[in-house]
Amino acid sequence: MLDDQNRIEDLTAKYCDLLYFGDVDLIPVCFHDEASVSNLNGDEMIAIDMAVFLERIRNRPSPASIDEPRNDIVHMIDQFSPTTAMVKVEVSILGDRFYDYLTLLKPAGPWQLTTKLLHRSFGACRPAIFGSACRPVN
Repeated sequence: MLDDQNRIEDLTAKYCDLLYFGDVDLIPVCFHDEASVSNLNGDEMIAIDMAVFLERIRNRPSPASIDEPRNDIVHMIDQFSPTTAMVKVEVSILGDRFYDYLTLLKPAGPWQLTTKLLHRSFGACRPAIFGSACRPVN
């Protein structure tokens, strides 16, 4: 499972790069085609598919483009079986802090994100524990 752990860490780093650089070419690398992104807006659950997620990333300035400090923290990687895992990530995007739970599946090919469940804290950026790299917190 060590190879899987390394692959999950690599996928998580690519996910953080996707968000920081706004690199939409990483969406199909990181996410399954049928993946979804969900959060609450007040009491209403909002769920979007990858096409909508891609447009949101494409149509916003990237944190890198405005020289926003990079503050990625991986709090947890939990591989529960040979084909399932969960990652807990915290990132800054355009002055807001996002707390993401990512579920991963490993079909016949590489690990892929299948769901992103997030909480957005407006204007809540804080310094990263490990600087600019997207690394696990021990």
